[in-house]
Amino acid sequence: MTQTKETVDTLRPEITLSALDTTKVDKSNIIDDFCNSVSIPLKIAGEEKSAFEQVFNDLVFKYVERNGRDDTTNSQSINLDLVVDDNSGKRRYYIGAEIQREDWDGNDPIYVSEKVNLTDKEQAAVELALLKITNPEEYLRKYSRFQIAQLPQIINAKMGFVIDGIRNDDLYASVWLSQDQKTCMLACVERCHNPESKIQLLKIGQ
Repeated sequence: MTQTKETVDTLRPEITLSALDTTKVDKSNIIDDFCNSVSIPLKIAGEEKSAFEQVFNDLVFKYVERNGRDDTTNSQSINLDLVVDDNSGKRRYYIGAEIQREDWDGNDPIYVSEKVNLTDKEQAAVELALLKITNPEEYLRKYSRFQIAQLPQIINAKMGFVIDGIRNDDLYASVWLSQDQKTCMLACVERCHNPESKIQLLKIGQ
């Protein structure tokens, strides 16, 4: 194993909402807004796969370096988590992995992690992921709003968000207003719990 001059923080790809697997999170580690070392598995696929593999290899190397000898097994299953932890009094983020080691009675896995610094955009993605775990309805509302805010019709017209909500008939609706308050955009998503549903826009005014 060769030493890398990079760090986990510089090797890692961007942490996005789609990369965070919220289906395998232990909810008992989230108490109100407090995260007690919450591990969110990262989906290792697509264009970022090679970067994630480098991150995993760097964690293995750092373990071997600290351990003073290489007792890791030849076959490692690449797994990475983003760990969100509030125990220090300030929210901190880590990327960790379970590394397989050889022992006299078989494999003896050890968990290794390194602190990383997330951008504001990445932190927003993590907050959405945590909300998806703790309050799925609120997550859906904020996620729908986020998706609409990225539309060129909203961005190009420099429209600002006014209000949104999800009705009992599963319709998401939000209102957006231009800076001069002369144009309004109504955005709707019918059957918003269906990921295949499309956004519909209605322009009102000039």
